[in-house]
Amino acid sequence: MRIGHCPVAGASLAWGDSLELKNGSLIKGKFMGGTENEISFQVGSLMQKYNLAEIVSLKFDSESAASDQPKPSTSSL
Repeated sequence: MRIGHCPVAGASLAWGDSLELKNGSLIKGKFMGGTENEISFQVGSLMQKYNLAEIVSLKFDSESAASDQPKPSTSSL
C-alpha cells in the first residue's frame, strides 16, 4: 500500500536516491528512514511512504551519501 501520491515524482533531479516499484515506477527522492513494513521517501517537499512489498530496489546516490559524512581532518607535521 502506498500512502500519498506524487504524479511528478520522477521529475525531481535534486534528490539522488532512486526507488523502483514493482509497477515499474522509478521515483527520485531522498530515503528518510523506515520500519519493518514501510520506508519513508522524500519526493520534493512531500513525504511519501511505501510498503516494502511494493519495492523492487532502493539505490542510494553515493555522492550525496559521501557529502553527509564528515570530512577527515588533515594536518601537516
